[in-house]
Amino acid sequence: MDIKNNQKRNDFIELLIVFAFIAMIFTIYVPVGIWEEEDNFRGKSRFRMKTIYGVESFFEQLTDTYESDGLWAMNIANYGFEQ
Repeated sequence: MDIKNNQKRNDFIELLIVFAFIAMIFTIYVPVGIWEEEDNFRGKSRFRMKTIYGVESFFEQLTDTYESDGLWAMNIANYGFEQ
C-alpha cells in the first residue's frame, strides 16, 4: 500500500510540475503580446498627434490664432491648402 501511495503522490507532483510549466510559459508570452499591442497603439497615437499638430500649425499660419475646435481648424486648413 505504501508503494501505491508513493506512486500517486509522485504522479500528483508531476502533474503540478506540468501545470507550473504551462503557467510559466503563459506568464511570459501574454505580457509580450500586450507590449506589442501597446507599441502598435503608441505608433498610431503619435501619428495622430503629429497630424493634429500639423493642422493646428497650418491653421495658426493662416489665421495667426489657435482654434480649440479641431474639426473647424481642419476644415479651414484644408480650404487654405486647396487655394
